[in-house]
Amino acid sequence: MTVPSHDPRPGFARWEADDALDALHRAGLDIDHVEQARWPTSAPQPRTHRQAFTFRSPSATDPHLLLVFDSPDALEAWRLWLARYWKARPYLSIRDNLLLLVSRDLSEHAAAQFHSALAR
Repeated sequence: MTVPSHDPRPGFARWEADDALDALHRAGLDIDHVEQARWPTSAPQPRTHRQAFTFRSPSATDPHLLLVFDSPDALEAWRLWLARYWKARPYLSIRDNLLLLVSRDLSEHAAAQFHSALAR
């Protein structure tokens, strides 16, 4: 029996965006202006995510991006697309079915606090 490609692999946690945002709040991170991310139809990034949100923190001018995926393959499409942007690496983390891209306005240390909050 083969597993359909839309089904997550065993162990692929099913977070919702609210779960991730709650984890950031519980970690004491100050976030606001949470809104659904929107891109023009001509934008080049993959459209494999199920949920996409941007949010802000006081020390960042640019918003952070939170993506939620239904399958590892869908997440992998975004990971591969972002791999071309080597400067994003310290600001990118993947946790189960979540991808968090923290604004480069933050220091690497401050970005790590966001990634650590999801790891708890």
